[in-house]
Amino acid sequence: MQKLSLFLLFALLFLGCVQKEEAKYCTVGIAGREKTLNLSAEIADTSAKRAEGLMHREFLCENCSMLFVFEEEGRHAMWMKNTLIPLDMVFISGEGRVVDVKADVPPCKTKICESYLPGEGAKYALEVNAGWSERNGITAGSFFYKGCKDYLQQ
Repeated sequence: MQKLSLFLLFALLFLGCVQKEEAKYCTVGIAGREKTLNLSAEIADTSAKRAEGLMHREFLCENCSMLFVFEEEGRHAMWMKNTLIPLDMVFISGEGRVVDVKADVPPCKTKICESYLPGEGAKYALEVNAGWSERNGITAGSFFYKGCKDYLQQ
């Protein structure tokens, strides 16, 4: 019993010392059907932030997004584990060209979740509310304007 109590004490002390990394935000633009659209993007530029993504969030405002920044361009898999809202996944090359859009991706409600891969390599993935891409004419070939000079390669 004493060992268990000691273990729990150390576990609580350790968890109390671990601080969650502060979220970083910036504005990004993407060329839509009729105009360039600006979005507030939460930056997911570390392994931990990319793994957590938009998990457990019940709401994403209309012009809000999460921008996943990968170390290298590639066919990075995305999933919807513990994601509560349907999303569009916009995959973007390092040059800023949209290479694929996975539209209306539903939340995963099972233990095993489907993975979503772009048709070609991407350096970034932009998650927005489901239907946003279609409403705004975002398709493969659209151009992504990287803002966020402090966080992204220009």
